[in-house]
This record gives sequence, C-alpha cells and structure tokens, in this order.
Amino acid sequence: MPKQRENVKSIGRQEIKQGRYKINTNLLKSILGKKRALDTYRPLPPAIVKKLEEEFSIAWTYNSNAIEGNTLTLQETEIVLNSGITIGGKTAIRDVARFSFFCFGRR
Repeated sequence: MPKQRENVKSIGRQEIKQGRYKINTNLLKSILGKKRALDTYRPLPPAIVKKLEEEFSIAWTYNSNAIEGNTLTLQETEIVLNSGITIGGKTAIRDVARFSFFCFGRR
C-alpha cells in the first residue's frame, strides 16, 4: 500500500479515536463483510476490471458534470463518451468529453 494512502488511513483512525466522527457500527460491519466477500474473488479477471473501469468512468463523468450544471442524463453521457454522438439541445458536450479524457484517457 502506498505510504500516502497508509498515512490517510492512520489520520482517519486517530480522528475516530478522538471522537471527531460517529461510527454506525452496523453499517461498518456490513461494509467490512462485503469487502471480505469481494476479496475472495481477487484477483478479478481482466475483463471484469475493464468493465468496472468503464462503468466507473461514465458514472464519475456524469456526476462531476451534473455538479457543474450539465443536464445530460447518465445514458446521454455514456453515448457521448462511447460514440462521440452529440445530444441535440444539450450544452457542454465537449466539456463532458474533455473531462473524461483528462481523468480517464478516454475519447
């Protein structure tokens, strides 16, 4: 694990111990149980990793652009990213593609 990531985890643990955050123990147990279940499938097959990366990049691009006021739907964002087809009457389509390329190297 990269040192920077370990430092962030350590700081988070310290803040929890100091009472800065409340922890929903049932939620935490559920998350940890799901992570353990997921870990049994590691390493994931390359095809699954590629599909997850594609879905993540589309969702990330959609949500990031929605925060900025873009009105494209998730499906429209996927069409723009995967085919380059523009959606009539929608603005900032070039920005969607530019953002995705910047973050994920996609065109």
